[in-house]
Amino acid sequence: MRTNLYRVLVVTAGLLLPTLGHAQTDQFVVRQDGIVASLLPSAETVELKWYFSATPPAEVDGVTAEYNGRPLTATSVTEYPGEADSTVVLCIVDVSGGAARDADIGERKGMAGTLLAMVQPHHRVGLYSAVGGLSSAAEANGAAMVSLEALAAFGISEQVPDLGSSIGKAIEIATSIETTRRGIVLFTDGHSNPAPDFAALSEAARAGHVKVYVYLTRGNDPTGADAWKSFAEGTGGGFYTGDEAIVASLTDPFELLDSGATAEISLAGAVHYFWEPAGPVHVTVSYGDRDMHLEAPVTVPEADLGQTTAYVWEHYGNTIGFSLAAVGWLLALALLPFAFRKRRPAAATAAEVHSAPAKPAGPLSKSGPTQPLPENRTYRLTWADPSSGQKTGFAVTGARVTVGRSRDNTIVIAGDTVSGHQAVFIRGEAGAYSVVNLSETNPTLVNEESVQTRELKGGERLRFGLVEALFEV
Repeated sequence: MRTNLYRVLVVTAGLLLPTLGHAQTDQFVVRQDGIVASLLPSAETVELKWYFSATPPAEVDGVTAEYNGRPLTATSVTEYPGEADSTVVLCIVDVSGGAARDADIGERKGMAGTLLAMVQPHHRVGLYSAVGGLSSAAEANGAAMVSLEALAAFGISEQVPDLGSSIGKAIEIATSIETTRRGIVLFTDGHSNPAPDFAALSEAARAGHVKVYVYLTRGNDPTGADAWKSFAEGTGGGFYTGDEAIVASLTDPFELLDSGATAEISLAGAVHYFWEPAGPVHVTVSYGDRDMHLEAPVTVPEADLGQTTAYVWEHYGNTIGFSLAAVGWLLALALLPFAFRKRRPAAATAAEVHSAPAKPAGPLSKSGPTQPLPENRTYRLTWADPSSGQKTGFAVTGARVTVGRSRDNTIVIAGDTVSGHQAVFIRGEAGAYSVVNLSETNPTLVNEESVQTRELKGGERLRFGLVEALFEV
């Protein structure tokens, strides 16, 4: 089974899986629907690894990651095995039972031969017999014929095997080898004397990151099927019996052992704002109509003053503006009574009116009568819709006019390159407007020059992201 990497979209961490490589600390592992995924955070990245312990209901087709609600980006997704990966596979064949079980033993050797014939260059294979605790027949590194010849030389034994001892020794051998993944494949009918100590074997396999796959054949005494199944799946491996075992060995016996992939998620650009909790990285692995959720703690730098200011304006600028406007109106209403408490001058008496000398008529002031103020200018922002090309115009009025993709803006401009809160037009005392950039990711340009603040006179060509607009008088 292979992950459909072409459908994996990471907008957005992993420890080595409990069955991969050497022991790791701070593992964050989730098992769900046959998928085992884990996170390994570091200072600059978070690594996500996943593999299949059983056939999942659907392929992994999406991975997203975020920190405190802000998306993270994956720099790479690599399907297993990568160029530097290797997998150790120790194959144990139970040839015990004597001539009475000759057919069953032949079936086990046949399944083992099929597995060895499918060895790939990244596999490091060892072939063993369960007789005498564990007997090494041959080892190969991608050379299956050497192991096939050794397998043919395995003779039938009258001994009852000690499968617990055989598996324990195989776990020790696999753990001692430096490799990416480790697996043990056992072909048996499950009969053993003494009975295996599955609890101890499970603990050793998990500590050494060894998956155990058990093919339980239809022998004269197929004992302990439930116990073998629980043991194998508890190590992250698999269990097959009867016809299922034959089918699994004939198709792809390495399908689960070589499954999964690794995604590298970058923490570059991730910052922590002082009012937020120290949140973990959240990763979602999607497959079919289901999701698997993982999280792991990370340490990211604190946002500086500029980053904090830009973030606050982008996400809370309208709220702050409305709050300040409300405070201004409340102050104006509170001061309004004081404006009418100014004492009016006392009315002149009739005697004062008659005694006041009349002012001679004279010429008008040289400056003439008071000149009326010029009419206020009106401004308009015009742009073309990115998808349809249709031109749209919007009058720029008011003390503060916001522009962006979000619906809470005064002027809403659609387009993926336009930020939710891209810019704001602020009217000065003289009535002219200035444009202020609010976005960290998408620039605001005036006449092809990126600006943070620029006073506008009319006729300027503005660009928000990749959307061009004209600021007209």
